[in-house]
Amino acid sequence: MKTQLPVALALVAIATAHPTMADESAPAVTGNVALASNYIWRGMTQTKDEAAISGGFDLVLDSGLYAGVWGSNVDFDANDNIELDYYGGYSRETGALSYDLGYIDYNYPGGSGDFEEWYLGLGITAGTVDLGATFSFGLDNANDNIELSAGTELSGIGLGITLGDYDNSGKYTVVSASKEIGGLELSLAWSDFDADSGNSSDEDAVTFTVAKSF
Repeated sequence: MKTQLPVALALVAIATAHPTMADESAPAVTGNVALASNYIWRGMTQTKDEAAISGGFDLVLDSGLYAGVWGSNVDFDANDNIELDYYGGYSRETGALSYDLGYIDYNYPGGSGDFEEWYLGLGITAGTVDLGATFSFGLDNANDNIELSAGTELSGIGLGITLGDYDNSGKYTVVSASKEIGGLELSLAWSDFDADSGNSSDEDAVTFTVAKSF
């Protein structure tokens, strides 16, 4: 789920697929599916700028524990065309503050490049603005990542911005707008990736996503 900071799946092509806070009701299994014009992760396309279909399931306990699985098509080479992520963690909300501590295992069946991360997400609500920070710690020499985000709602439209720094790769910016219509979450996002010298290439994209939770 190459989404990390926990962002709504409506922005799955841009960001995180796991829940950011626990549901204070009975244990529940939820699902999600999304169709996007591109799969963007940390500012970089994972599908060579082609469309992506993704989806997953989450088990959320009222204790704050959660676990889930998420998958998408990708396009890296002849053997890397599927991504399957497994994750779990603990999240809580106290007043205007929230936190999310978890682990994610990124898998590419039949290919290479599997890796794992621990992550810590922190959030605060200030009036009508939600502010967040996510720190991802790569295991076994995988790169670390830092994201800062801000979001609000204006006339029924969700607006957000994310700034990230992916070690040894580059820095990225994502600006998004989303709205729920007829039970579907529609989102439009612009992303920009500035590669570190000698690494990758600069990228920018506009991505449209339609998502449904159930």
